[in-house]
Amino acid sequence: MQFKTLFNPFVWPYAFVIWVRNKLYDFGIFKVSEIPVASICVGNLSLGGTGKSPLTNWLIDWKKNEMQVQVLSRGYGRISKGARLFQFSENAETFGDEPFMYVLKHGINIDIAVAEKRWDGWKILPQKDNRILILDDAFQHRAVKAKCNIVVTTFQKPFFKDNLLPFGRLRELPFALKRADLVLVSKCPETLQESEKQIFTSNIHRFKNIPVFFGRYRYEAPISFKAEHNWNAKNVLLVTGIAQPEPIEIYLKAKFKVETIKFPDHHNFTASEIQAIHRKFDTFADCDKAILTTEKDFARLWHKREEWGMKDFPWFYLPIALEIENEIEFKNLVNSKL
Repeated sequence: MQFKTLFNPFVWPYAFVIWVRNKLYDFGIFKVSEIPVASICVGNLSLGGTGKSPLTNWLIDWKKNEMQVQVLSRGYGRISKGARLFQFSENAETFGDEPFMYVLKHGINIDIAVAEKRWDGWKILPQKDNRILILDDAFQHRAVKAKCNIVVTTFQKPFFKDNLLPFGRLRELPFALKRADLVLVSKCPETLQESEKQIFTSNIHRFKNIPVFFGRYRYEAPISFKAEHNWNAKNVLLVTGIAQPEPIEIYLKAKFKVETIKFPDHHNFTASEIQAIHRKFDTFADCDKAILTTEKDFARLWHKREEWGMKDFPWFYLPIALEIENEIEFKNLVNSKL
């Protein structure tokens, strides 16, 4: 954390408001309601792109065979308001791209609700035996309290090297880590050395002495928007609407010739943008070519793929899987908190 930014007067109003808000919760002036069942909060200290969604998917995969998994999200970017339980008429526009992505990935095996106020969302979830609630991106939503709180930060842009908004991407000061039970450092390189892990851990322990785990992504085989298309591409047009597409670019450029079209995080695509992507793709001379996007972007495009003619082009999305070092220790620690 570069504390020199705290001496900038433009930071003071934001820092003061966040400090007062947290103190009001700490002193019990603002009510905190504890989730009365097994619950895990996945969050971070900064803005998007830290890897909360892959961790949420990992937790769902882990727990769905032994418990009734329920997921609660804000549903960022949706056009609807209030608390909503997933119905089959929903899509990414009405439900939010991340929760709808969980629906596409896990189907009816889990219950999913979205709500700006997480307690309202909790109340509409079905009351079932042996259930576990995963709160996606709820670390700053202090009106609810989970039994286990996981903070995710990236290897490339860790919170302890970041600055408070508006000069950095931190939502709150690193001392908020005191509310966490463990930290997951995501997007780690395969060549990560023990010495680097020790440095990372020491920097995190400056704010709280809690367990630190390290995780990396495994990119899986691309999946077609349409079953008839097989992946045999050598030239790739990568289309992204996520916060940090650089790791995907690096991975793909080691294997393919890649051109990238980038949109902002949580971008809502338009028909004209898809047409422009198709025109760009048509300029590729090689027949061994494909349009590739992320799993989160696929969730946003899913309900428009027929209307926008995407079935006539070789669109694919790239699933990612999270691998956590010392996985058994990680699971045991989470279970001990539940």
